[in-house]
Amino acid sequence: LGDLPGLQQARVLLLERVAENYLRFALQKSEDLEIQIESGRAFLRLGEVRQALYEMEAADDAFRQGEERFRSMLKQHPENITIALELAACLSKRAILNDIQGDYDDAQAFYDEVVLRLRTLVAQPDQQEAEASEVVTEESHGG
Repeated sequence: LGDLPGLQQARVLLLERVAENYLRFALQKSEDLEIQIESGRAFLRLGEVRQALYEMEAADDAFRQGEERFRSMLKQHPENITIALELAACLSKRAILNDIQGDYDDAQAFYDEVVLRLRTLVAQPDQQEAEASEVVTEESHGG
């Protein structure tokens, strides 16, 4: 809609409505983990909409709230890979936003954390596999 003459205002109005819906969903409270994850994702989508509207401070605020939500969930569910990946997505979005705004030091710090978190996730299956083989070895030797 942004490329068609006269439709920029319609695009902005549509994005504002979308942002309101994402915010309404993001602020919902629930004990259900899947709803909590979707609520965190709604903050990410809200940030993306705010960024599309060139509302960079509001975009960063939404990404930060998503980050806080996923960090909190990850403390309660450290084994949940979905939450860990969503946190990495939040940090990545914050890195990109900082990069766009020329805040390269903060962008690099976010990128570094993303890389560290993803490397940790990639290493986890190896650790689990090693632990499983140790159990099998101990059982086969009467341990």
